Amino acid sequence: MVLTKILAKKGFKSKYRILEMLAYPLRPVRASLGKEYVLFKGATPYFTDNSKYLFLYMLMNGFVKKINGYWLAENSKTYNELHEKRMPVVYSGPKIFLKTRMVISSTLKSRLEIALGISHFSLWHGIPLKTILWLDKKAKEFYVSGVMKPVIRFLFFYVLNLADYVLVPSEGLKNIFAKAFQIMSEESLIIAPYPRNIVFLYDRIPGEEVNAIDLKIPSGYNTILFVPTFREYGGLTIPFKIEDYKRLNKFCEREKILFLIKLHPVDHDIFATIIKKIRKLNLVNLVFLDPLKDIYPLLRHVDLLVTDYSSIAYDFLYTGRPMIFYTWDLHRYKSEKGFVLDFKKFTPGPKVYNFDQFIDEIKKILIEDIDRYKNSRKIVGKILWQENFVLSKMKYDALCKKIISLAEF
Repeated sequence: MVLTKILAKKGFKSKYRILEMLAYPLRPVRASLGKEYVLFKGATPYFTDNSKYLFLYMLMNGFVKKINGYWLAENSKTYNELHEKRMPVVYSGPKIFLKTRMVISSTLKSRLEIALGISHFSLWHGIPLKTILWLDKKAKEFYVSGVMKPVIRFLFFYVLNLADYVLVPSEGLKNIFAKAFQIMSEESLIIAPYPRNIVFLYDRIPGEEVNAIDLKIPSGYNTILFVPTFREYGGLTIPFKIEDYKRLNKFCEREKILFLIKLHPVDHDIFATIIKKIRKLNLVNLVFLDPLKDIYPLLRHVDLLVTDYSSIAYDFLYTGRPMIFYTWDLHRYKSEKGFVLDFKKFTPGPKVYNFDQFIDEIKKILIEDIDRYKNSRKIVGKILWQENFVLSKMKYDALCKKIISLAEF
């Protein structure tokens, strides 16, 4: 039971499938077939996040051919979209993994990769403000104490490791990522900017439109994007009541604001329920975006970001534009989840705790043009991203070349 809980906390499901358990004896078979492919996959089954943009960048610059890279499609929608664009794509399945030498993802090593001994490069999906993986205080409850602790640590950190290589956004964050992933070798921590932030370096990347949010912003409108993270302990993600939605829409109509709301992909199941209720109200200035779609191309056009504890705030620092932290459940979140970084120091924007405060801060920023945190955003950006707070083609090329060298083992 304890092992099952540890597996669940590590990102695995509660039970191994028979196929994955039987895959261990297939390692010699995989070796005899040759290790031909490098596969890319997202944090969700769709074409999103850091792995999407690394794949597109490597494709755009001719690096994908050098590693025989393919996007791993986990559904027919993704396969068909990429196939129509003539991008290298394959369906997911045990057969393709038998001939794979490395997987590059925005999440963790899968059970099948572990069973087959496939190398895994995790690009991860954000600089953590909140606790992640083995830094999560709840995960510590599942550690085995006493004489069995060294055995469990060996099993999960060396045999069933979360990743073989991890992208770290700056030197200053190496300790956090090493502890979170339990990486013992410094050579496994690769310093580079996040690939998804390429959207701030280029006006357009070929292929970025696949699975991306397609939205036309009315001329003369300011755009607010609200991106709350999910609550692992359950409860509300958005603290608005019906009357708040109505009041917000009326305010946005008057001030010519388009208010966009995108839930975390984990919350996609409740998306339909919320939409059903909101659509009846005919709130034309409030738009709920598909949680499973890619938001990053749209960030180029967002005037004000609103979030709570999401890592998107640190990516948005590249724009230099303001942000609001709507932390209505701060005390509970801190108690239940906890933070890796100092919350007050690393949230460079006004903190609001109720709807009235929220509206007041929007007025100050977008209508009165008061930006009290401009310098704070620069300071936080330089602390977190360090040398990578300035993006360049040279840095992304260096990451691609490093991946090529790692894939040639």
